[in-house]
Amino acid sequence: MKSIKPQDDCVFRSRLSTVLLATGCAILVAALLADMFWWQMFETLYGATAEDLGVAGRETDPQMLAEYATLKPLINLTMYIIPTTLGFTGAGLFLTGTGIAVVDALAERWQAWRRARRTVE
Repeated sequence: MKSIKPQDDCVFRSRLSTVLLATGCAILVAALLADMFWWQMFETLYGATAEDLGVAGRETDPQMLAEYATLKPLINLTMYIIPTTLGFTGAGLFLTGTGIAVVDALAERWQAWRRARRTVE
């Protein structure tokens, strides 16, 4: 069985924290883009203000009006749930990567301190 050296463990933690930080940042950007997309989609369909009616407000066919009314709560939920979920996931990955990087830095300093103490004694 291959033994694991402390240097290998340090490299693993460093790579893991880098991957988590990069993935967290990418997912946070995706959350921002999804938020902008869904707000724009909602404003296009239903309007941003009471004066702006959007595509659904200009519709005259009763069947199409009913379909737009049925879709409104679903789009409203989607425009909040997807970006929020992505945002919390991205923040969690980013914070986990940051935590691992901090623990890795503290472990390296502690090991250096221990090595320095052993050479003095």
